[in-house]
Amino acid sequence: MFENFSLHLPKKENYFFPILTSGKIIKEKNQCFIPLSINLNHASTDAYHVSLFLENLQKDLNCF
Repeated sequence: MFENFSLHLPKKENYFFPILTSGKIIKEKNQCFIPLSINLNHASTDAYHVSLFLENLQKDLNCF
């Protein structure tokens, strides 16, 4: 059974792409929940861009 996906890098301080880690989809009372973790390097990404990504992700998931 799928529980989660995780990516571990040996030298992640030099890795500038965001890393998304998701958990198992949980269904409760006509709603779906997906645990999500975002690891990023603040040299290349800031909270504003993460908030835009999460807003767009939520919009896409609402249409699904």
